[in-house]
Amino acid sequence: RIQCRDQIANLEKNVMDLTKELNKEIKAHKTTKRGLDHLRNHFASLPLSHIVPPNAVNSDQISQFQY
Repeated sequence: RIQCRDQIANLEKNVMDLTKELNKEIKAHKTTKRGLDHLRNHFASLPLSHIVPPNAVNSDQISQFQY
């Protein structure tokens, strides 16, 4: 019976440790997501004419290939 109580206590400690670790990962994920959203908004606001070179392909070129 004492052995079962020890195992239960160990399992409860493991649950607490894993819960703390999960909360840290959730916080890190939220921070990363916020940063990525900020970068997306920043780059989405930039004009494409300064980013895409004038000779870039902007349409489907496969239909022009001949065998």
